[in-house]
Amino acid sequence: MKGILEICKLFWLINAVLIAILVYIIVGFIPGDYAGKNIFANSIPIKEKVEIIPYKNPLPSGNHKIIVERNIFGSSGLSPASENPRREKTEAPISILKSQFRLLATVAGDEEVACAVIENLKSKMQDIYKTGDIIGGVQIERIERNKVVVLYREQYEVLNLNIMCNALEPVDKNEEPAIAQEQNATESVKVVSPFERRIDKRTFVTQVPGIEVFLEKMEVAPYIINGQQEGLSITGLDDLSMARYFGLENGDVIQNINGQVLTDKQKAFQVIKKARSQSSLNVHLLRNKQQMDLLFKIN
Repeated sequence: MKGILEICKLFWLINAVLIAILVYIIVGFIPGDYAGKNIFANSIPIKEKVEIIPYKNPLPSGNHKIIVERNIFGSSGLSPASENPRREKTEAPISILKSQFRLLATVAGDEEVACAVIENLKSKMQDIYKTGDIIGGVQIERIERNKVVVLYREQYEVLNLNIMCNALEPVDKNEEPAIAQEQNATESVKVVSPFERRIDKRTFVTQVPGIEVFLEKMEVAPYIINGQQEGLSITGLDDLSMARYFGLENGDVIQNINGQVLTDKQKAFQVIKKARSQSSLNVHLLRNKQQMDLLFKIN
């Protein structure tokens, strides 16, 4: 009886093994797309595949302007800062020159003789400039009567003589600066004697064109004795009524100022510029071949 039970168990074991082998064989014949998948997977609809095709003409990575113009991100538009880009404002040297400097006098002539006296309005310092010099970032191209022509970025600008304003601005062509200021002569120059004058320095510097202007308007010629220059002969004072306050007459020969011999207008400018910081100005001259001195006390 016991043997029969063991034979039955063996029979069922063999059947189980055969069934397992049969299942394994059947699974091997199932296509790979369905192998190992849940039997309910087919009940769920499969979405169609979408093929992504890249744009044939991609935008260059550096061209951001095109991206913004196409507005691919749905932007409302350019920002105010983009529509109105900030531009740095720089003041041209011409404007700086006109606001910081004042033309006091000029001497017309060739490049060796021509010069201009220009004052720095901030420091109140005056200096002599010649053709080719740089002032306020611009180059002096020409020096003419009562004006200086400067060059900046291949453009010419004319600075006219104007002694009344705080900046170099155009003046009336019919107005002569020296004559226009004659009314201030009595305030700045006081006649003490035929040979002595007293000058109010503050009024003289700020309101009157100064001796430089008179030298510019005078007609000057070298005074030669025995082949040597002994000074400058001055004429053309008829239209400069203010010259009488300085005691000068047509035909006078200015030999030296404070001991400095004058050879031309430029030398006269240099000597007078140096003397402006001193307390007195002594002009040694010949009048009708007689030597005399004119003393100007500056206080």
